[in-house]
Amino acid sequence: MGVRCFLDHRVGAFDLTGPESLDYHEVAAVLSAELDHRVTYDRPGFLSFCFRRLRREHSPSTVPVMAGIYTTARLGFAARVTDDIRGVLGREPRDLSSFVRDHRSAWS
Repeated sequence: MGVRCFLDHRVGAFDLTGPESLDYHEVAAVLSAELDHRVTYDRPGFLSFCFRRLRREHSPSTVPVMAGIYTTARLGFAARVTDDIRGVLGREPRDLSSFVRDHRSAWS
């Protein structure tokens, strides 16, 4: 059954989300609360975002992909919650606060 489940998941497309839809400002607030220092989101424009990513990326080919993801989220098109995590992992999705708290050392 585990192999069949694995194969079923390999042929599908999934929209993996947490239990709630958060915008960038809400994510910054969660990070601030859990990491005990202020995290802000400055809402860069599209071109500014692309130039920043271009300076940070090792491969310029990833910039258009990141820009697409950023734009989709910024315009609210990604503001949905699915139950795909439950189907893939067999458990409820974790909220961002719990994830950050459990992996706090990675954020240092």
